[in-house]
Amino acid sequence: MFKHSLSKKICGLISLIITGFIVPGYAEITLDGSLGTASTLPGPDYMIGAELGRQKGNNLFHSFGEFNINTGDSATFTGPAHIENIIGRVTGGNPSLIDGALNSTIPSADLYLLNPNGVMMGPNAKLDIDGSFHLSSADYLRFADGQRFEANTKVSPLLIVAPPEAFGFLDKMGDIKIIGSKLENGDKDFSVMAGNLLIVSSDIRSTTLDGQAGHILLQAANSIQIAASTIVSETQSGGSGHAGNIMLKSPIIVLDDHIEVKGVDYEPKNTQVSTRTTGTGDGGYVQIDAPLQLIISNSAIFAQTEATGNAGDITLNVGKLTFQDGGRVNASSAKTATGNGGNITVNVRDSATIIGHSPPLPPDGRIQPSAIGSSAFGSGDSGTIRITAQTLNLDKYGTIQTLTKGFGDAGDIKITVHDLKITHGADIDASNEGNGYSKSGDIDITATGNVFITAEPVTSEETLRLNEKFVYNNHLGGVYSIAEKTGHGGNIKLTAGKLTLRDNGVISAKSTAYTGDGGNININTNELYISGGDAWIDVSSEFGLNGEFILNSTKLKDDFLGIPPPQFQDARLTYNRCASMSRENLSRFLIITRDILPPSPEDLRTHLYMPEM
Repeated sequence: MFKHSLSKKICGLISLIITGFIVPGYAEITLDGSLGTASTLPGPDYMIGAELGRQKGNNLFHSFGEFNINTGDSATFTGPAHIENIIGRVTGGNPSLIDGALNSTIPSADLYLLNPNGVMMGPNAKLDIDGSFHLSSADYLRFADGQRFEANTKVSPLLIVAPPEAFGFLDKMGDIKIIGSKLENGDKDFSVMAGNLLIVSSDIRSTTLDGQAGHILLQAANSIQIAASTIVSETQSGGSGHAGNIMLKSPIIVLDDHIEVKGVDYEPKNTQVSTRTTGTGDGGYVQIDAPLQLIISNSAIFAQTEATGNAGDITLNVGKLTFQDGGRVNASSAKTATGNGGNITVNVRDSATIIGHSPPLPPDGRIQPSAIGSSAFGSGDSGTIRITAQTLNLDKYGTIQTLTKGFGDAGDIKITVHDLKITHGADIDASNEGNGYSKSGDIDITATGNVFITAEPVTSEETLRLNEKFVYNNHLGGVYSIAEKTGHGGNIKLTAGKLTLRDNGVISAKSTAYTGDGGNININTNELYISGGDAWIDVSSEFGLNGEFILNSTKLKDDFLGIPPPQFQDARLTYNRCASMSRENLSRFLIITRDILPPSPEDLRTHLYMPEM
């Protein structure tokens, strides 16, 4: 069972994966006779020569009744140098076990292995293949000319000259389980296609120095579960090569740090899916396609640069998105990097929920909780984040953040939703906390429905100290684009059908930098409600020029006469001084500066509050 609760549908699908995944060792590798003489190959070091199959052009076909490599055994494909593709099917009706070495001596030849009854790769599985490796529980392989090589022995096998193109299935696909395996395929591609795919306590990796690291494709017809595992494509330190791309495709995808199965105990470890460059080449992109649901629990998707190359982009296309218990997505530029952080694009058909963790907030502040972030700690810029969803819920210090702590710029954030809810210390943040004269990111939020923003009280002195520039009235939570040390505050544009600020919720584009101006805040809404305590809209600058606060196209400045538009009658936004007004008055709009109350809202740090309606 999983330590977090999933929907009944998800639990049902995952239970299909884990049922009986301890596979007993089968005995041998056999030839089924469809491409020659039926026989049992001698082991434990199985030699699979070209004469045991059939050649057609640059393709070499094999047909096995059983294909199992037990612990300590090996299987080696051999053949002439002109062979480009080794294609093997398993037709005997049993799943395959690979817990030994799978080798090929044919230079640069790709290996395709399909068994529609499933495959398990164990902790002793190793790959020594000069080409790409493609494993599938599909029942046919489609070629570029449209013809198919099927695993069904009732169909006469077609031997095709064209190169392989894609796996496909006519009926139910078997499951593939990769348990405790360490699989590296260098600068060649690695792909798995299954009905259900389970990866537990494993490491799948492609690397390069000066070339192109292999791409990694994991695809399932029903679900993918990755627990306590690492999936990574990277460049080696100092190299000029490019990291490969990583693609996960399945209706349901779950990334978790731990899976508990009766009788089997795997050590918990954060799952990471990442591309990384530590040289002059760029990192690869990460793309996740989960039309029903993506769950990331105490696990991460990364695209990183630690040198001069740029980090890759991250794209999530999902039906429903859930981040919890520190689940996060980050495209980052490290402190040692001059390359830029990557962009993040999140397309959600239904709801997106980012739950950080339960209070209290950790003493080192806001980067640990569940998050979508693009960060820069060196001289590079952080990337842009774009999110579309029906509903977006940020809770318990969950965050969407573009951050610079170095000398580059913070990226922009663009969110398009129907409803947005920010609660319990969560935030949307595009701030500049670095040391260069850099800019904070711009934030553009468009909500056709409701936007609700509330903050969370913070009692820890250490947390308050570390987050001083983000704390208002001892509360954290809201929308920030703040310049902390140098540079300007970013601009914030918020469009909503209805905007509710309560309990010290914040919208801030201030600058506390010793050089830099406050950003502008532009709010367009049909309804504005401020209740349950103070709320803050801040465009101030301690040492530079204050930004502008624009409400429904009206700039609050000297010639603003304070007559509110009809939809704001209850807010009573007034032009006159309000310091002497009592709390018992119906509502008030208070302008506060550093030293004295101004005669007009030109110099503004704006603090709005209203009693409960």
